[in-house]
Amino acid sequence: MAVLASIKAISDFVYLTLLGVPLAAPLAVMVFVGGFIPYVGGFITTTILVLVTLSTQGIGAVVLLLIGITIVNVINGNILGPVIYGKTVSMHPALVLVSLPAGAAIAGIIGLFVAIPLVAIVLAVWGAVLTILDPGPEYETPDLVPGWLDRLAQWSVRLLALILVVGVAIRIVTLIPTVAVSIVLGVVLAATFLPFVKALVRRGWRRGPASAATTAGVFLTVIVVVILAAISLIDQGATIAATSTSGAQEASDAVGGAIGPLVAMVGSIGTGVASGIASFAAGIASLGVVLLLSGLLCFYFLLDGRRFWGTVRQRIHGDRLDEVDAAAGRAVNVLSGYMVGTGGVSLFGAATQYLIMVLLGLPLALPLAVLAFLLGFIPYIGSFIATGLAFLVAIAVGSPQDIAIMAVYTIVMNIVQGNFVAPIVYSRAVNLHPAVVLMAIPAGSEVAGILGMFLAVPFIGVIAATWRTAMAVFASHADASAVTPPPEPEPEEVAPAGLTAAGETGPG
Repeated sequence: MAVLASIKAISDFVYLTLLGVPLAAPLAVMVFVGGFIPYVGGFITTTILVLVTLSTQGIGAVVLLLIGITIVNVINGNILGPVIYGKTVSMHPALVLVSLPAGAAIAGIIGLFVAIPLVAIVLAVWGAVLTILDPGPEYETPDLVPGWLDRLAQWSVRLLALILVVGVAIRIVTLIPTVAVSIVLGVVLAATFLPFVKALVRRGWRRGPASAATTAGVFLTVIVVVILAAISLIDQGATIAATSTSGAQEASDAVGGAIGPLVAMVGSIGTGVASGIASFAAGIASLGVVLLLSGLLCFYFLLDGRRFWGTVRQRIHGDRLDEVDAAAGRAVNVLSGYMVGTGGVSLFGAATQYLIMVLLGLPLALPLAVLAFLLGFIPYIGSFIATGLAFLVAIAVGSPQDIAIMAVYTIVMNIVQGNFVAPIVYSRAVNLHPAVVLMAIPAGSEVAGILGMFLAVPFIGVIAATWRTAMAVFASHADASAVTPPPEPEPEEVAPAGLTAAGETGPG
């Protein structure tokens, strides 16, 4: 479709230019975009070209234009089209005509573009799906019900049950958000700092004092970060938004207003940051309760996590017990590795940004550094926003030399962090492709707001590390051996390993 649309756009651009029709370039771009909508797109764009040509050049130019368009359409439809589309899925024109309005009704203009590719995908895989679902002639099904339909009904029931369970869980979370958020943060903090407790235990500390000391250090660190954020951001949130927007406006004015949309985008980002800071200030009391609860829960998870896990292990028997132990260890390692690695990357980015802004004498260095540290826990996007705001502040109030230095820093920091540091940290900690990480962030935002953006990646990382074991556990005994989990970590790296009794010491 891209090849045929390009041919149409280039040929129409040539025709319009030769005929002296104004706006030839934007009209050609419109033809290219419309070329991705079969039948309807070509009809609409051709009608617009004819009307523009008629109003500017007269009926004679319209006749010549239609002759040229007809020649190109004949070549595309009878020579190039069959060669190109013959390599993909054959689709009847009637199916195309039905798919286009259906796509428009479901998703508007986007539906017009994606309707045909989606239908092509369905046609390409439909036969394979039926083959996979077909249980074979030995499987008894009710009369008049094909085997594949019976299997599809079974999967539908399972899917409905899964949706019901997830819906109930989400409803519980929304009913008691303070408790739910505290539990989640307590688990994440406990998994993150479990290696420190284990290190103290290896040095001769008892589990209780080691857990208390680690929790105290964690709680003190979190309190310091919250106080810094409150002091530096609450009073400066509106200033950050206004200054960054001013910098974007100055950059747009310097290039003759060519980047006007960028100004609007920066303004919306600044408004979002300011509103987020305002929400943070308004909910400071609730945040204090959440921090207190999550800190206490972190202590108890570190102290008695083995006892809790031992209760879970009592419900599992046979060979699956070792698999579940290993999966739990991988989940803890994912949370710990991700949070420690992301925290290190965020701290490095915030510290270097603060140092450069202080050396250059730029304002808002501390609040922007604190904001950079917090946004650093949102992979890729957070660092880009933080460094971009700092650069726009430099444009608004700095000298040309300051702007050049901040531009170099912003480019280098985002290239190094986005292409080297972040992929290494995320691939080793959560074993996720960067594309999955980028999709998880907006999905987490839709589900749980800012907290969802922070926790989406480690959540999906835990799922990626444990889903094979979950399938093996819920499979039948005959099929469980076919699901082979990934290689197990060494025993000393698996946090929940050896957790058979409350007072037992072991690798966990």
